[in-house]
Amino acid sequence: MDAQLEESSARVRDHFCGILTEHYDIREEHAIELVSNWKYGKSSEVLYYDLETYQKIFGDEIGAILFTYQGDYRVAIGRPRPFEKTKFQSTFFFLRKRK
Repeated sequence: MDAQLEESSARVRDHFCGILTEHYDIREEHAIELVSNWKYGKSSEVLYYDLETYQKIFGDEIGAILFTYQGDYRVAIGRPRPFEKTKFQSTFFFLRKRK
């Protein structure tokens, strides 16, 4: 396996493990076992996959829990949120549209 991909997958598993241990009081050994199904996925896939995919990877309950914390991963890796219009940007767009 590519070393960079392996590091990325390990980082994702560590993050998921942290969610389960910190927010759900799951013992670390058990959390490691639960997130072990994330074998090859890259960091970007954490934000790409939908709820159904998470549930297929981790099972219904753990998949739903980890999917709920997708936004935390975005913050953890320092990735900004997708473009959101501010009031100023909306007004600017409106003015340009009317020309």
